[in-house]
Amino acid sequence: DGLKRDIFERLKASGQRATPAMVEKELAGIERAHAALTAIEAVERSGGTAHYHAVNLTDDEAIRRVVGRVRELSGRLDVLIHAGGLEISRFLADKPHDEFELVFDVKCDGWHSLLSAVDDMPLGAAMVFSSVAGRFGNGGQTDYSAANDLLCKSISAMRSTHPETHAVAIDWTAWGGIGMATRGSIPTMMKAAGIDMLPPQI
Repeated sequence: DGLKRDIFERLKASGQRATPAMVEKELAGIERAHAALTAIEAVERSGGTAHYHAVNLTDDEAIRRVVGRVRELSGRLDVLIHAGGLEISRFLADKPHDEFELVFDVKCDGWHSLLSAVDDMPLGAAMVFSSVAGRFGNGGQTDYSAANDLLCKSISAMRSTHPETHAVAIDWTAWGGIGMATRGSIPTMMKAAGIDMLPPQI
């Protein structure tokens, strides 16, 4: 809460309109940066070397450049995890077309750009973070549900296209305390629906 207040004051001081949505967006960026730093530090504490690249998953050329660096560095990928996602809940009739495309493309175009860039590089395992929304649907999440279901279909097809790769999709429920489902009114809506969130300690 203190950080939210600080962000609110910083946005106001910079002349921007400090709305709750803007504060949440800024907070999400800080949380992502913190999570990345924590992961890098964990790798280095274990004696490994971390290489960090930030990339927009809807930018095919940027993804190809990053995967190209991996190819030059090691020539293989032991594990590829696609955990990118964006959730903007809004009923389909009220959802702008470009918003639908963005939610869908971050998952699907991002995944297919990654696979295309990997191409013939040896790939030990691939994992996509899907969602129970992809399996059962969810109100206001047509784009998110469709994208997650397509990820599952794509990873399943790897049994034929990449038989040497161990391919897995995980249909997560909403995480409690971390991730997209902690934002806005989602926790309240899930509680009203009788849905328990998954504790990250498990």
